[in-house]
Amino acid sequence: MPALTAGIWRWIRKVILLVSLNGFDPKRPPTEAPKRPPLVSGWAHHHMICHYASAGASEPMANFNLHRVLAEAPRGNDFLSVLDVPGRQEQELRDARDLIRETIRAGFSSWQRTVDRRALLQEVALKRAVPDPKLKPKFRMQGSASYHTLNLPARQPPQRIDYDDGLYLPVSFLAETGSPVLASAGFFRLVEALLAPLCERKGWQLRQKPSCVRVQLSNRAHIDLPLYAIPDNEFETLLEKAAVANSAMDRALVRDGMAFDESIYEALPIDDIRLAHRDRGWIKSDPRLIERWFKDAIATHGYQLRRVCRYFKAWRDHHWDACVLSSIAIMKCVVDAFDEVHWSLDPKRDDLAALEVAARLSTYFAGKIANPVVDGALDDNWSEVDRRAFIAKAKELHTQISSAIRGTDSAAVALSELTQAFGPRIPQDVTLVVVTAEATVRSFQPTKVPARQVPKTTSG
Repeated sequence: MPALTAGIWRWIRKVILLVSLNGFDPKRPPTEAPKRPPLVSGWAHHHMICHYASAGASEPMANFNLHRVLAEAPRGNDFLSVLDVPGRQEQELRDARDLIRETIRAGFSSWQRTVDRRALLQEVALKRAVPDPKLKPKFRMQGSASYHTLNLPARQPPQRIDYDDGLYLPVSFLAETGSPVLASAGFFRLVEALLAPLCERKGWQLRQKPSCVRVQLSNRAHIDLPLYAIPDNEFETLLEKAAVANSAMDRALVRDGMAFDESIYEALPIDDIRLAHRDRGWIKSDPRLIERWFKDAIATHGYQLRRVCRYFKAWRDHHWDACVLSSIAIMKCVVDAFDEVHWSLDPKRDDLAALEVAARLSTYFAGKIANPVVDGALDDNWSEVDRRAFIAKAKELHTQISSAIRGTDSAAVALSELTQAFGPRIPQDVTLVVVTAEATVRSFQPTKVPARQVPKTTSG
């Protein structure tokens, strides 16, 4: 009898779990599949069933589903929504960007009024008496704004929103040097001279960075303008091809407009883009490489990858006002973790995805973080003190996320653990915390029914 009772109990536990995971609809025919997906799928789903169908299992299982704390809360009061730059603030950034673009475009059309050709052109070009170039800039957003990983900083100030707007200038390249006719220093000088009156009028400040012109709008936001040169003959060839492919294209509008046509931008040869650097002159640098790498990662792993990148950027900003842990380094670590465990991730469980990344983060920080698109490492500028601090915080993060999901039966305590990890922007709403199906099964206790007393009888 005891053996039979144990067998029935295991069967009941299995049925409860299956109904909890897949839902139960009495109107659905027995052969019809559930209309909503299970909370977990594939190997993980099978593992959970086996776990609860076998006696004596002791592997730690999730108590809480914290996905809605992080994203997709019914009322939009989740962590991800708080990380979004408010609409009014983002519009102010766009307005400032457009004003900067128009100021540069107008000034480039008559650049001779601002700088002398001897300051703008390279010495080789001057010796060859190269005619004054016509400067028609193109602009294209890049960085976190183009990857859609832009977060509102945790503390403003000292942290600021970083808007990156690439300035691309089609110009002739010199056969002797393989570089643009413009001197990189002259390019910086021209752009800064044109923006100086605008900044004075708007109360903005110009800042010199090694590879860009920075316009600091306030103590809460700045716009960086990396300066690129592309071969004008290649640009014209691509423009002609695009016009042939698209008969509706207004060639003059694309040539003279400020926005960089996407098809032309993507078709530029890899070696044709040069970035102006204050100390190193013209260097090969193609911003499309990182952008393509991240887009490919999103195509492989889905939008959950982008969300998790934003959580970990917010984690960094909560613990450090400023540090050498770059956003690209964080993105590389998140992508590497997803590559390792993508087969077991549920797109509706950002909390478990974050846990998987956190479990590996200290190991990634202890080694070299390779640049995903060019030779080199993303941690070359870390000191040993930096590295030890990042490793320690990564280990702490893993413990906190694990404790929030699996280490407590209190929703309030789970939120407290996440708040310690990611900061006070974690919503303190216990209704967003969902008790998982496996926790429900664990807490279920069968009713003990006394054994039926059968009176003794004699036959005959």
